[in-house]
Amino acid sequence: MKILIWFTSIILLSVLAACSYGTDFPEGFSLPEGDIAKGEQVFLQYKCQACHALKGYEDDSLIKEFDTPVPLGGTSSLVKTYAQCVSP
Repeated sequence: MKILIWFTSIILLSVLAACSYGTDFPEGFSLPEGDIAKGEQVFLQYKCQACHALKGYEDDSLIKEFDTPVPLGGTSSLVKTYAQCVSP
């Protein structure tokens, strides 16, 4: 019986500890290897400029979704968490 209680306690503590990690937790987060040419192709193909602004990729033929587009790019070359990636 003591072994069962001990085992259950360890599992419960592990689950609770895992729940405390949110999108700001850097452990285990990594961006995939990038391919500039494929990224540019996808950016243009999916008309990302409708919501985003990226210097050198203006397209006046698209209907803009926002009055002020969400800027892409920046000075940071290191993203530590998922939260930094989606909301710099």
